[in-house]
Amino acid sequence: MVNVNPLAEKLLQLAKPLAGKFLERMEIHGTNKRKWMPRILRKIPRDQLPEAYGGYKNFKPIEFYG
Repeated sequence: MVNVNPLAEKLLQLAKPLAGKFLERMEIHGTNKRKWMPRILRKIPRDQLPEAYGGYKNFKPIEFYG
């Protein structure tokens, strides 16, 4: 999760031990782009991300949900 507000970030961190494997596997990143950007780029190639998340300007998603 990216751009999680501070209150939700704390609540999710507190819920992690109680929620089992689902939240255990989830990474929660706050609103500080300088902190979460390097972590995202270690796991997802830049060419697979939209520009807002550190990817390339010409990124075109294959499918869009939401």
